[in-house]
Amino acid sequence: MRLSLGGEFRAIHARLIASECRESFVIMQECALQVQDLQAHLLRHKPNILHFSGHGSRAGEILLETDAGIGQPVPVAALEKLFGILKTRIPTTCVVLNACFSKAQAEAIAKHVRCVIGMSDAIHDEASISFSSAFYQALGFGESIHTAFELARNQLQLENLGHDEIPQLIVGNRTDPAAIYLARRKKKKASKTREQKAISVHSAPGSEPRAGHDESAPLLMSPRAAVHRSSRPDPIEPLTPDSAPARKRGPRLPLKGLTCAAVILLILLSGTLYFRSYRDSHSSPRSSPPDASTTAALSNNGETLVWVNTASHIYHCPGDYYYKNTTQGELMTEKEAISKNNRPDHFKPCR
Repeated sequence: MRLSLGGEFRAIHARLIASECRESFVIMQECALQVQDLQAHLLRHKPNILHFSGHGSRAGEILLETDAGIGQPVPVAALEKLFGILKTRIPTTCVVLNACFSKAQAEAIAKHVRCVIGMSDAIHDEASISFSSAFYQALGFGESIHTAFELARNQLQLENLGHDEIPQLIVGNRTDPAAIYLARRKKKKASKTREQKAISVHSAPGSEPRAGHDESAPLLMSPRAAVHRSSRPDPIEPLTPDSAPARKRGPRLPLKGLTCAAVILLILLSGTLYFRSYRDSHSSPRSSPPDASTTAALSNNGETLVWVNTASHIYHCPGDYYYKNTTQGELMTEKEAISKNNRPDHFKPCR
């Protein structure tokens, strides 16, 4: 099964650059992630947000690629230990595991990271991309992690994609995700009133006031006219080194500090190859009979049954990867599935 990883990155990037706090984010991307590269990427980029997009196994393990292009599961305990070792060295505040069945891995990582998002079941590309792009859009507009997560789940409901109960936000001990902001909106300066913008220009000493003009009343002029009117001041004595005021300099922020002040989003992409390469390498040869889990089931009347995911209310046709391969589900005829307000995966009926 091929993932639309490029489409997910483009969607996240487009939402962030269109957000209000876009200048606060720096996006790093690493493709075709392999096991031996994971530590180096974390140490090099030191991300504030780590986003993983790829495949996951039913055991809660994420799959990275090997040199042979085969998916290799990463043990849950090993990845948890990695974040435990680096928790004082990298400023990671949020980890997003946008992979199927990644909730178990998210719960383990949450022991060392404040906020982790994982998937409790299988989730298809369209829903995962919609969730991710809406999540980062909300962060880009200065919302908290909790609000961004809820808006992302709501986006799945608005698009009628289902799967809105699959993403799970897991937080560490004594962590309030509603109080965690990765970017803040810039406060708009209060506009000056008309009276504050007005410039009062008084008559020069010794001169007669103009006829009909009250000397005590201010004369409103444009800033340019005011500058021109006062362009002939009294002679000013030159400043000596002793009389010159000390020049005030603001704090200098080194270039390294500017980089650290940004919110670094590291997107790790894995699974550009077919996931079947991992399954086929651990299964019988192709000449053997097909797996019973993907074989179409028949009703008493000989009608083909579909697999309905009772959590997302999406049904899958025989031959689909998710057919009889989700945590919650049941078999029924396609007509019965539609009558119970279930919809076909990717809106493609089986018949």
